[in-house]
Amino acid sequence: MVEKRCIGISSIRRYRMKPFKILFVDDEEINLLNFRMIFQGMYEIITASSGEEGLRCFQETDDIGLVISDQRMPGISGTDMLSKIYEIDPDPIRVLLTAHSQVEYILDAINLGRIYQYILKPWDTSELIRLIDRAKDLYLLKKENFDLTEELSENNKCLELINQKLWDMNDVLEKDVLRRKRLEASLRESEERFRKFTQASQDIIVLFDIAGKMLYVNPAVYALLGYNDQELINKSLATKLHLDDRRIVRDEIKMLLSSNLKPMVMEVKIQKKNKEYLDMEMGLFCMDMTDGERIIGSVIRDISQRKKDEEQLLLSEKRLSDLSAMLITAQDDERRRISMELHDEFGQSLAALKLQLRAMENKLYSDETPQKDETVEGLRELRQ
Repeated sequence: MVEKRCIGISSIRRYRMKPFKILFVDDEEINLLNFRMIFQGMYEIITASSGEEGLRCFQETDDIGLVISDQRMPGISGTDMLSKIYEIDPDPIRVLLTAHSQVEYILDAINLGRIYQYILKPWDTSELIRLIDRAKDLYLLKKENFDLTEELSENNKCLELINQKLWDMNDVLEKDVLRRKRLEASLRESEERFRKFTQASQDIIVLFDIAGKMLYVNPAVYALLGYNDQELINKSLATKLHLDDRRIVRDEIKMLLSSNLKPMVMEVKIQKKNKEYLDMEMGLFCMDMTDGERIIGSVIRDISQRKKDEEQLLLSEKRLSDLSAMLITAQDDERRRISMELHDEFGQSLAALKLQLRAMENKLYSDETPQKDETVEGLRELRQ
């Protein structure tokens, strides 16, 4: 509205600020020169020496506010030219110069050319100046009236559009109020049973519409998250979910509404009042009210302790795995140590045995019989 009003005002100022254009038509060159010499400094002057040329100049030049034409010219007359100009654009002021003073002739010319005023030739400069001033004021007034009328029409259209939007908004609000009243009536039918169940529950129970606005929360929301019901009613559930969980929950709700299949239980993070996030398990269900409204419900359970226990279990399993690995490593090290000790002990024994066998072999191949007997006896002892 304000913008359109400003546009109208600027268009009015545009006419006031622009030079006023005058088309002067006369077949006598001296008259054209005199007119231009007198008024050139005050207005923007366009001249033509015939009716045909004047008509062409008018069609080629924008925003001509005043046309002054001699009546008798070769070709088309002044009244014929002014009549054609009126058909092209009725706004410019039309003035006729004539040497005739007969009333009947002048009236016919005025009616034919839709003349604003006539001036007898030769013109009086002072009278012509006053005439041009009046014509300028009249032309600008016509333009301003036209612009104001257009502006008023646009404003009326805007008002009608705004009015219609207000009616539509009012209709939507009335329907919303009616819907809420029906919803409240439906909820009251089972309110007592539902209240007893939810009041005793240690899990959070939330009811929200298909747009995600919370309609009911039980007292457990204060115990677990720190919010009271007034801080959550008519607020979007999604704003309390972690960013990573919002799309998943939204998709599950869509699936629930479209197929009525029970969605999976989800693990989500929900923001507490102190801005911390709590690990929770979220299940969804759908209720069809008597008035046809569909309500989404959710049971939300705190699993933060379970998550800590799971983490502790994983940590214990990791520690046990690390201890098992250390035990296996220690066993391997002990086996290697025993193996080395056995290798060293038997190696020394075998080396001594080898030396004894070699000495006996030397005795066995000697020529002395007693030594052979001793060697054989030694071998028997080694065998035993």
